[in-house]
Amino acid sequence: MSSTRSIARRAAALGASVSLVALGVLAASPAQAATCTVTPTTWPDLQSAFASAPATGAVICLGADITAPQSFVPGADRLSQPNGSNVTFDLNAHSLTIAVDPSSGIDAGIAVDAGNTLTIAATGGGAITISGGSYGAAIGASSSSDLGTVIINGGVIDVSTAIDGAGIGGAQFAPATADGSITINGGTITAKTNNCGPGIGAGEYSTIAADITITGGAINAAGTCGSPGIGGSAQNSSVSGNITITGGVITSTATSAAGIGGGFDAAGANITMSGGDLTASTALLPGGSHGAALGSGSAPPSLPVPSPGTLTLIGAGTPTPTSGTAPYASSPMATVLPGPVGITFTQTTQDGTFTQAPSTRIVFTVAVAPRITTTSLPGGTVAAPYAQTVAASGTGPLTFALANGTALPAGLTLDPATGVLSGTPTTAGSFSFQVRATNIMGSDTRAYALEIAAAPAITTASIPGATAGAAYSQTITATGTGPITFGLANGSALPAGLTLDPTSGVISGTPTASGTFTFVVTATNATGTDSRTYTLTVAAAAATPTPSATSAPAARTGSSTLAVTGTNGALAPLLAGGGALLLVVGAGSLIRARGRRQS
Repeated sequence: MSSTRSIARRAAALGASVSLVALGVLAASPAQAATCTVTPTTWPDLQSAFASAPATGAVICLGADITAPQSFVPGADRLSQPNGSNVTFDLNAHSLTIAVDPSSGIDAGIAVDAGNTLTIAATGGGAITISGGSYGAAIGASSSSDLGTVIINGGVIDVSTAIDGAGIGGAQFAPATADGSITINGGTITAKTNNCGPGIGAGEYSTIAADITITGGAINAAGTCGSPGIGGSAQNSSVSGNITITGGVITSTATSAAGIGGGFDAAGANITMSGGDLTASTALLPGGSHGAALGSGSAPPSLPVPSPGTLTLIGAGTPTPTSGTAPYASSPMATVLPGPVGITFTQTTQDGTFTQAPSTRIVFTVAVAPRITTTSLPGGTVAAPYAQTVAASGTGPLTFALANGTALPAGLTLDPATGVLSGTPTTAGSFSFQVRATNIMGSDTRAYALEIAAAPAITTASIPGATAGAAYSQTITATGTGPITFGLANGSALPAGLTLDPTSGVISGTPTASGTFTFVVTATNATGTDSRTYTLTVAAAAATPTPSATSAPAARTGSSTLAVTGTNGALAPLLAGGGALLLVVGAGSLIRARGRRQS
């Protein structure tokens, strides 16, 4: 690019209108960092704390929400630390806002020049909003300086520049005497340049690329003109730095540069990815002169297509071309290296054409070990169909199996793919077993106790009769899982004087009336009810004989002689009418003794 083009872009920027963003406090009550060296509460105090930071390191904690006043004086709207110093800036649940007039053309933000290190922390949350500065980065190198080391561990960070400087990273026309680096470990980050420059990376016209590492956070980076969303280097450079991504959700967009990778007429970066979710794209330009989604920036048709850089994906998956539109840009085909067990990726690409903007998305997933979530199983019933699922979380496919030599109740099986226990139990009882769920990351085992109940069945076929007035007792027996409760069906009644014990099934008592009685006995447990109809005949009590009175003849006076003959006999005398009859038992002789009348 020519210096004339640069001047034209700057002129456009000076007349641009940029809306300023001001974020509020993220926590109602700050959580004070334990290691604070100083806790400024005003803008002058904050500038002083940065300017006086010792080389041995300082922890500067925001003590209040601070908004920098617009001074229109170069350097007055920037936090700068001494050369060779290491500063940790803890937002401490507060917010910092630096917003300058974009037409002022001054450098604004937080300077991190070569040799210096800035670590941004966010104990309890916090926010940084920077907008409107020119030529230097919002967070990073001052104008015409090389980048130092920037580490972001958290916070809500929304930064932009008016022209040429990176949102986070390098400055315009960096001297390229020292490498710089950017590491993002967390936070919610929006970084862009409104008129030429990368969202995150080297500044416009930078002759050296920044090394960028992203391990986490939610990141939205946008580059304009000849700078990528993430990456960047000078025109005609053979490489645009090293970009390593192990985590985070990242969206990176650009126009004539790559979504992620190289700047205008510059090669792509060496990108290594082993985790996270990356979406990279470029805007559609007339005639397809946009950069690659991932790869090189675009070059005029009269110049060779820049080299695509490299893409290394560490995990299991199938890559696709990341799409650069020839003859303007190129993109690499990924090299896939094996990763840890359970690390996989997918890559989807929309080809760049003269009528379609290119985009690519690479998503890594980490398999999660299984965890059985079903804590218990409901009971079943003999001869009744049973089905219950043992559920488990974790990355599929999951395989289910019985563990440690345990067995299911007879009649049930375990589906190894779904974890469904099903079948028809054949035996009642209490059964203990263990189920194991397994995937590529490991296994989880849970023990279960399953109760299989048997429905009640009355086994007494009939009951004997009774007699009125006589004690009666008969047991109705039933099989099945206890406890079993006995009762009479609705409308049924026992003969008067009898009762049914609900626990033992004994019918007992003394019937008071004779007759034939029909009733229905039920046996009930937790699984159901059985019933049987009985007929009980109650007989009448036996009759008691009543003696009759007769007149006896007058007794005669005198004596009688009884003579008995026979052998081995016994005599049974019966007196009747003044005489005697002898029944001889044994010899079978009946002897009648006559009475001798006396005078």
